[in-house]
Amino acid sequence: METETEDSYVRPYRDENTPLTPEQLALRKDVYRVIVTQPRQFRMDSWEVPHGGEGCKTTRCVAGWARFIARGKVYGDGSIEHDAIRLLGLTRADYLGDSAHLGDDDVLLYDELFYTSEADATERMRKLAGEDA
Repeated sequence: METETEDSYVRPYRDENTPLTPEQLALRKDVYRVIVTQPRQFRMDSWEVPHGGEGCKTTRCVAGWARFIARGKVYGDGSIEHDAIRLLGLTRADYLGDSAHLGDDDVLLYDELFYTSEADATERMRKLAGEDA
């Protein structure tokens, strides 16, 4: 497993030389299927937001859906972000994408998969799940 250390923050990326497991690919496909077939339950601004009332459904982001599908719950043991990276078998390139750009003070910024827009996350999950456009 490859890790990235930045200001003492370590993400558990899958090494690019380690094959994706069948379970990781299946989970990618499941998450993609949910976010495209139930778009009203997909929001990238929170891991999980329960909504009360009749006809209201809980919304989740990519990481939230990954944990919910794999574990039956979003919150619980450990870091949601780290667990979802492991569950989905994300490499550093998978997670950071290919959209690096300079921000304020010439700092290189990425559109991290779990902190991007719904449209970008959907497209990236489509690719990660191996789905045709």
